[in-house]
Amino acid sequence: MLHILKWKDRKNEILCYLPADAVPDKNAVAELHQMTALEETLERLTGVSGYFQGDEPQIKKMVLTPDFHKGAGIPIGTVMMTKGFVVPQPHLF
Repeated sequence: MLHILKWKDRKNEILCYLPADAVPDKNAVAELHQMTALEETLERLTGVSGYFQGDEPQIKKMVLTPDFHKGAGIPIGTVMMTKGFVVPQPHLF
């Protein structure tokens, strides 16, 4: 049986699907919070002409899966729905 935890982090709604007896890893939660600082970077880059094409970039929603644990910058088990950009951002040469 799974249960769903919901909370807000900056502008994001985060859904966490975990087994009923599981507790989110503190290090992974800290890493997730640090990753959502990406929104602040997106706001600054929106002011740079030509960086984004089309819609204003934003993180729409994040979902954490039951295997959620600390990764290397983005926690393992994190899924982000974005608008106007992808992660990682491709570099065009």
